[in-house]
Amino acid sequence: MPGFSTFPLKRPRPSGWTLRKKTVFVLVLTLVGLLAALYMVSRQVLLRSYGEVEEQDTRQNLGRAVSALNDDLDTLGRAASDYSAWDQTYAFIHGGNPNFVKSEFPVETFLRLRVSLAVILDDSGRTIFEQGADLRHGVLAAVPSGLKQSLSLDSLLIPHSRANSTI
Repeated sequence: MPGFSTFPLKRPRPSGWTLRKKTVFVLVLTLVGLLAALYMVSRQVLLRSYGEVEEQDTRQNLGRAVSALNDDLDTLGRAASDYSAWDQTYAFIHGGNPNFVKSEFPVETFLRLRVSLAVILDDSGRTIFEQGADLRHGVLAAVPSGLKQSLSLDSLLIPHSRANSTI
């Protein structure tokens, strides 16, 4: 037929990637990349920040614990110094005040000082008095059996080099 072309009026679309598919793919790939980068950056920042906050909190809590321990040691040191300087303690050590233990070491003393053991030694390291306390139940208790080995003059528990030293 004359005047008719053998070419079809519509060109068939090639199979594969069209411009629309390529655009969607590039947008999805860009979005996934941006989300991954955002995740990595925020994870690094947050982990570092949380690590710093946790370290600061730990340091603060450790400082509080050290301060509380120092306060307890100061209180205990003052009590030991007071007891060691009293005339009543001196008289008790030399046998002159048998009521000293009852008046000065009731269970309330152990509870107030938060100690579970009191020991009085003379200058030669001989034990004059020892008393334990159960702080949970608020009663006097026996002294641990292995304590005597730990109370020699060369022990780390008794570091006094002079009779009037405090440490």
